[in-house]
Parts: sequence; C-alpha cells; structure tokens
Amino acid sequence: MSQPEQSIPAATPPPSGEKYERPLDSYLLQYLKECPKAEKELQEQLASVASAAQFFPDEERVLVRSSAQLSSVDEVGQWKAKVDQLFDVAGYSLCDGLQVLVCHGDITELDADALVNAANEDLDHGGGVAAALSKAGGAQVQKESSALVKQIGKIPTGEVVVTTGGDLNCKKLLHAVGPVGGKSGGRERALLEKTVRSALDLAEMFELESIAMPCISSGVFGVPVTVCSEAIVTAIKKFGSEGGRSLGRIILIDNRGEVVRAMQEMSILGLVLNSTYVVGLQVCPGTFPTERIHKRCSPTRWRWVDAI
Repeated sequence: MSQPEQSIPAATPPPSGEKYERPLDSYLLQYLKECPKAEKELQEQLASVASAAQFFPDEERVLVRSSAQLSSVDEVGQWKAKVDQLFDVAGYSLCDGLQVLVCHGDITELDADALVNAANEDLDHGGGVAAALSKAGGAQVQKESSALVKQIGKIPTGEVVVTTGGDLNCKKLLHAVGPVGGKSGGRERALLEKTVRSALDLAEMFELESIAMPCISSGVFGVPVTVCSEAIVTAIKKFGSEGGRSLGRIILIDNRGEVVRAMQEMSILGLVLNSTYVVGLQVCPGTFPTERIHKRCSPTRWRWVDAI
C-alpha cells in the first residue's frame, strides 16, 4: 500500500493558481525535511515570488503553486524561472564562516576575487573552460600564460600558477592543471584533490576572499564526473576544517546540469550529512547565467547546529 503524500505546510494555504512540478534532489529533500528552520525559510523565499510549495519525498518532487493570476505564457515562464532560481543554487556553510555555493552558470560571467581555469600543462587555452576563460579575458590571458611556460616550463599535474584575469571580473586567474583520465596511473582522484587544494592555498596566500572553480578534469580531460566531484568536495572539506583564513566563499560552478547535480549531491554527502562541523544549509536565489553571485547571495540565513 502506497504511503500518503507528505507535504510541508506553507504559512498560508496554497491558492489554486498556476502549478509547476519539478524534481527535487533526494539528499536536499531529506535534509530539508529534517530541519524545520530550513523548510520555513524556503517557504518564505517562495512567498517572495508569490508561491507556496508541497514536497513529495517518496517521489522526489515538489509542486509549486502561484498565488497570482498569470495571464500570459510569458508571465508563466518568468514565474517558473524565479522558482527555479530558488532551487538551483545550494549553499553549505562550514566552520568559521566558510561558505560553499554550488550553482549552474557561466564562470566567465562571475565576479570573484579568483577564478580557476582548468588548464593543461602547456597553458595552451584551446578548448573547454580554458578556451572560454581565455576568450572572455582577452589576449592578455594567453600572452601571460605563454610567457610563464617559457620562463618556468610545463606545469606539473596537481600544480597551480597565477596570471592576471585580463578583462575577467577577478583579481587573479589561477591555472590549475588537473589529471587526464587514463594517463595518471589510477591516481586521478588523489591528483585532483591536490590540484584543488593548491588552488585554495594559493588564493589564501594572496589573501583573497572568494574563489570560483569549475568541475576540473571532468570535461576534455576525461575523468568521470563522480570522481571529480568527490575529489573537489574532499579538498574543500579538509580546507574548511582549518581556521584562520581570509577565504570566505568557494563557488563551484558548471554550465552542464548533470555536473552541477553531481557536485551538489556530493557536497550534501561530504559537507552536510557526514560532517561534524557544518552549521547551516542555505538555499538562496541566484541569477543564471550567474552574474556577480557573491554580491547577490547574502550571508547564511540559517544558523543552527545539528548533531550529525
């Protein structure tokens, strides 16, 4: 016999307006169910876009209703986009105020102190994220990169070097050389963890406050997304367990939906459900493509402590 659908009550009964059903990540849903403050906060944010929600945990979906009468297709589309914004950015606050954001968007449009480029050993930015960042940053990015390789030689896997960002909205562009799938002797995960930690340490050395990085090695380098996500989150978790740092915000961003989902699920598993120092979970509105996200996303709204 099937169990009755469970719902999270809204502050006011959902009206009989436009309906929008969308899938909801099972891990996030589990955590929202277990934390009443998180449920209340999400309902309040939905109310800000004239909406209320019912969650159906057994089916991993959420049904959102609009309280406003939407008279055109454009209005319906705009409303759904606003609802998506409330669900598509998940943030996790670690000890000492370090915040991790996982979002879907274009890293070249971000405004952060440091942007991380998924580079090759020659710093030849000809494909993938590297090409996109180089193009957005202008000729100066490749010029500085080529000069750096000429000066110090190829960049070893696991190492990170720095140039200016050219026209990008960053203070530093960090070129992180991750492992190539099938060419690292089965050490892809360990090498990628080292790469990410090197990027975080370099940002810390420059006393930067925010850093954004893609899912390094998951594209043209051919390392499985699950391996990359696990390595990235593990490196962040270890970094986050150490206090006394300037870096306050880490943004994990990718333009591939399945990659964002993998990073989100791994973040919940690694930073929330299996952590003793997590102090909060945040779902906050974003803008896609993500523009100046570190200014648009407010500090953690929820400050409770659970014995996880």
